[in-house]
Formats: sequence, structure tokens, C-alpha cells
Amino acid sequence: TFGAVEHRPIAAASIGQVYRARLHDGRDVAVKVQYPGVAQAVRADMQNLGMILRLMKRIAPGLDVKATAEEVRSRIGDELDYELEAQNQRSMARIFRGHPFIVVPGVVTSLTREKVIVSEFVSGLGFDAIKQLDQATRNRVGEIVFRFYFGCMYRHQQFSGDPHPGNCMLLDDHRMAFLDFGLFKTIPKEAAEFEREAQ
Repeated sequence: TFGAVEHRPIAAASIGQVYRARLHDGRDVAVKVQYPGVAQAVRADMQNLGMILRLMKRIAPGLDVKATAEEVRSRIGDELDYELEAQNQRSMARIFRGHPFIVVPGVVTSLTREKVIVSEFVSGLGFDAIKQLDQATRNRVGEIVFRFYFGCMYRHQQFSGDPHPGNCMLLDDHRMAFLDFGLFKTIPKEAAEFEREAQ
């Protein structure tokens, strides 16, 4: 399957580690592997969610505890399934294929499983390096990040719920690559329009 796999991880994901590998056809790929036992640990933690939300209800009496618990359980459960994440990533890659300043790496579907996702390898500057760049470049990066996350929600009804700095990088060709689509939801068009009008 793989021609070579580097033994040291190149990144840590929330519930796994990422390794660089090369396929037999010469393509470089990123292989995200879920930590052993993490799914069972997360599911056990979800059993404590009800108690936490009951406490939150005292702070925020209007909170719909049951609906909130179901949403959290559903989204966290989805994040444990890398095949579902791959589906989300393929959808985003299709939307942004050929985009002038946004890249979503393609998924190698034939090698992706429930606990392993394989995608095109991209390399670039992370958040700490970007912070050291000139103001004009930082402004441009900030605008692209904003356009990606809010544009996905408002235009395409695709909500990526994990927009932290580790999930994007500035490539050598000045495009921004976006990664990690585990915490993800397609939202109704009416909800997206309501959010836009509320701004």
C-alpha cells in the first residue's frame, strides 16, 4: 500500500497523530491515525456530559439540556469516524477545486478507513511562522481564513467547527491550505441566512 512511511509523526491531531508517507506511485501523503482506545475513552466521557449540562442549566436556565447533549454527542461521535471526516473533506475539496487562494487537500479514498485517513500531503507555514510575517501578509491570511470559514457556512451551508490555527497553513504559492474536517456539520440554508442577517 505505502512505499514508505516516516516513523516520527509530523503533527498531532486531537484524537490521533499524522505521519508523512509515500505511495508506490510516488505521491506524498499525510496519514492520520487514531490513537488506540481513544474512541472508547471519548464515549465514556460522553456519559458524564449529562451531569455537566445539568449544572450548566443552573447557570443558564434557558438552556435546552437534552438538545445540547444530543448535538454534542452527535458531533463528537462523528469526529471519531475518519471515513465521515474523509467525506466532509472530499466535499470541501470539490467546492474549492481550482480556487485561487484556498486549498483543501484531496483524500485518498482507497486507503481511508474508520480510524485512518489518507490525504494529499501539503507543506507550508504554520500559525507561529505566519505571525512573524509582515502586516500586509498577516492581513491577507486573516481575510482568507475569515472567507473560508464564514464563506463555507453562508454560501455552501458547510460549517467547520474546528477553526483553530493548527488547521491551516500558508503554502509557498501564497495559497492557504485548510485541514481537519472531523467536527463538521451541514446546516439548513435558512439557518445560514438567519446567521448572516444577524450580523
